[in-house]
Order: sequence, then structure tokens, then C-alpha cells
Amino acid sequence: MKRLKVFSLPKLALIGILFLLIGLTINVKILAFLFSPDRRIESPITRIMIYSFQIILISSGTICLYKRKSANIARIVSNLSLLFGSIILTFFMLELFFRAFNLFPPLTAEPKPLYRYNSLLGWEFIPNISCRSVLRYKKSTIVNTNSAGMRDMEYSIKKPEGKKRIVVLGDSFTSNVNVDLKNVFTEVMEKLLPRNWQVLNFGVDSFGPQQEFLMLENRAIKYEPDIVIMVIFIGNDFTDMLDTHLGYKKSPLARFDKDGEIIFENISVPLSKKVDQEPKRKALISFGNFHLSFIRDRFLNKNKTDIVRLQEIKLFKKKPDARIAETYRLMSAIIEKTYHFSSENDASFLVIIAPTIYQVYDNIYWSSIKKAHNCEGEKYDIFLPNDVIRNTCGDLGIHVLDLTPVLKKHALSGESMYYFPERHWNKRGNRLVAEAIVGYLLDSGLVNEINE
Repeated sequence: MKRLKVFSLPKLALIGILFLLIGLTINVKILAFLFSPDRRIESPITRIMIYSFQIILISSGTICLYKRKSANIARIVSNLSLLFGSIILTFFMLELFFRAFNLFPPLTAEPKPLYRYNSLLGWEFIPNISCRSVLRYKKSTIVNTNSAGMRDMEYSIKKPEGKKRIVVLGDSFTSNVNVDLKNVFTEVMEKLLPRNWQVLNFGVDSFGPQQEFLMLENRAIKYEPDIVIMVIFIGNDFTDMLDTHLGYKKSPLARFDKDGEIIFENISVPLSKKVDQEPKRKALISFGNFHLSFIRDRFLNKNKTDIVRLQEIKLFKKKPDARIAETYRLMSAIIEKTYHFSSENDASFLVIIAPTIYQVYDNIYWSSIKKAHNCEGEKYDIFLPNDVIRNTCGDLGIHVLDLTPVLKKHALSGESMYYFPERHWNKRGNRLVAEAIVGYLLDSGLVNEINE
């Protein structure tokens, strides 16, 4: 009895041509255009996967054409085609299953836009909105904003009689959309402080220090604060002053004029469609965010974070280049400007240094960072940016609290304070931050332990 031939010899040439066409068509640019809302695929792992798949297809197609008269090659191609076809089909079926039942939601998911364009600040939270934020390894968080666009409770502009107020400025480490509002450190602070103190959260995701100052000058100061707190995140707040954040949200930029005075440029901020509009084309496949990858991350990378794209590495260089040196000067100037503006409005000023996860867990990551970035240890200091801020505050007599020591202490004891892949504080991290800030406010005399 003759064995059934899956592919006849003439069909082998057709298969080779098909493999070549698919291999040439499935490339990074075309896949990004078809399936990625921003038409980019930045994940190195995803790009390597695509390139590898292309190489396999093109190589297979070439072999099929070159050996189109070989029965052995026909049989091998037949088996390999069935194998790869089965693997790919299984992958996509599982992917569709996980998406259908939302077992592993993507990194963030917001059914409604959370931001809107602002000509002065670049963007802001939309007032009076309720939005869902989804983070890996936890349930979704409902993000509500008040009538002033703050991720906070409703507050009257006029300070109630007998009340004291703290205004907190910052970026996503202050807004903390990945934890419930009651667990955000500003809310915890309000519970720990004497009852006559209110803590107002003016943090907005992705803000830089220049936007935080403008927020204070044009909005937050109207709430009559007694204390102004600026939370400076080491990871990107330095470079945010010179660059549009992440390359798509346009923002005001900080510069020095010819007299050495700090000024803000790019105002009115050019409109960025990315802020206001959701992508018109929904991604069939979210490259870099396959739901199946969360199985790997949940069990293997839950307590790990990426060190490949460490943007703050240049800040750690003891002899920084001209651009980084300017960011240090700009940071010092904005701190000083915010301090004087607060003083002119009868408010005390406190700078909070929010370290990166690599600084908190430097005993784990620093050696790997130096190896990944080919750094010579003696030429780098992972805590150099913190020193710049502390020295500036010390010279000007400004209150400053570096959270690094307290977070490192708890990290060494094995406590989990971060959502590791996202590098932001979890509920426990927010609690520790609140306790540290309140402790400093009480110890420094900025806040009395009894109702004033």
C-alpha cells in the first residue's frame, strides 16, 4: 500500500515561495503598522522574536526552492510545517482564551481617557472622571478625580477656619494610580497627622519639576497651603526638564536665559493628540504585552525588574556630560524658585527625594547594572543625584527628606514595597513613605503633635 504523500514535489516549490512571501511580509514595520496603536514595536524581545521568525521562514523557503525535487526535503518540510503550524495555532488559541476571560490583563487599561490637554502644563487629569487602571498581579484600581482634576477628595479652594493644609506636588509616585486612593501616601499622611491638617494631592503622572512648579504657581497656591511638599523622583525628574516626557506628551521645558535665570519655554504647549485621544485602531495583538507572557512574569519575574533600559545611568556618572550637568543646575534652580515662591506665600517648603528601585535594592542590582552598561564602578555613584538635591537644600536652608535610607532598611529585612516590573510603590511602600514624611514633619517642628 502506497504511503500518502502530504506534499507532492511541485507543491514544494509553491510552499517555498509562500514561506518567502510570509517571511518578507511579516516584518517589524508592517506588524507595527497593522497591530500597534502607536505604530511602534520597541520591546527588544518582541523584535528578536519577529526577526527570528523571519529568518526561519526565509531559510525554509530558500531550502524548499533549492531542493524542490528532493522527496526527503518534502517530507521534512511537511513535518516542520505541521509542527510550527500547531505551535502557532495553540499559542493564539491560548492567547484568545486568556483575553476572553481577562485572566491576565495588560499593564494598564483605561476604558476612558484619564488625561486631557492643558496649554500651560501640557496635560492634566480630567476633572470629575472615574477610570479603571489595571496593573499586573493585582485587581484593577478605580481612579477618581475631583472637580479640580486632583486624584483626591473634594476640597474647597478657601481653607476652612481652623484647618492647616499641605500641598503635595509630584509625578506618578505622588498620584499613585495603581493603588486604591485610601492607600496613597498622602491619604495615609492625613490620617497620621493631627486632625486639623489636610493633605492635598496635586500629583500628575509623568510630570517633571517644571510642571510641578507651574501647578503650584497657577493652581495649588490658591488652596492656601501652610506647607508645600515637592516629591522628586530620581529616575526621570532630572531629564524631564529638558525633554518632552516619553517622546509623545509635549510639556513646558526649563532653560536658563542669558542672565542665568531659569525660564520656562514651550508655553503655550503644542497640542499633542496622544494626550486627548485614544488610538483609532485597536490592537489585535499588543506586542510586548502578550497575556501568555504574564504567566512567565507572575512566577519568574514577580520580584524582579528590568535593568536593560536604565535611563538614569547617566545621572550616576561622577563626571557628567554637559547635558546632565545642566539638568543638575536646573534642578537646583527649580528647587530654589519653588522655595522662594512658597515663602512669599507664607508656606514652608519640604523636598522629598523618591529613590529609584535600583537605589533601594542596590545590593541586588548595582553590580548587574554596571555589567549591563559596561560601567567602571569607580567612575559612577548611584547616589550622586540624591547628593545634588541634598546639597542644594542644605545650602539654601531648605527642609529635605531622602526616603532612600528608610526604604533600604525595610528592603534589607525582606519587605515587599514595590510592584517590581512597574517600579512603583505598592500599598506597603506608600505606608512607609507616609510614616517617614509625617515623622519628619513632627521631628522638624513643621507640624506640632497637638492640634494647632
